[in-house]
Amino acid sequence: MIKIEERLDQAQQEMNELTAMLEKLITAVPEQVSISENLNQEPFITPVFCNSHMGFRALFLVEAYDSLARKILLANHVGLLSRRDMEGFLDQGAHQLRSLFGLALTYRNTGKTLSRP
Repeated sequence: MIKIEERLDQAQQEMNELTAMLEKLITAVPEQVSISENLNQEPFITPVFCNSHMGFRALFLVEAYDSLARKILLANHVGLLSRRDMEGFLDQGAHQLRSLFGLALTYRNTGKTLSRP
């Protein structure tokens, strides 16, 4: 569990760094050019149940990647990022999620519970 906690911290830090790099790129646009935020017209809504705080943190990481991906696609659409750079940014963010959830899959449920008297 400590490995998952550390991987969550690392993935969150990497996602924040990617977002900061992208924000820096977008804010470098001259103020005469207006770029509106890219919003979901029909967002996907589903109920989610997380059994631990790490599950909630992982869920927030998925949301952070969604937001990052929308910004990356917007930057590519307005010509701030090349296709290669866009794919690189998307791959870096997706790698964080895949490595986190891949690590979680290595743990198996033993079926044991903590019984308190």
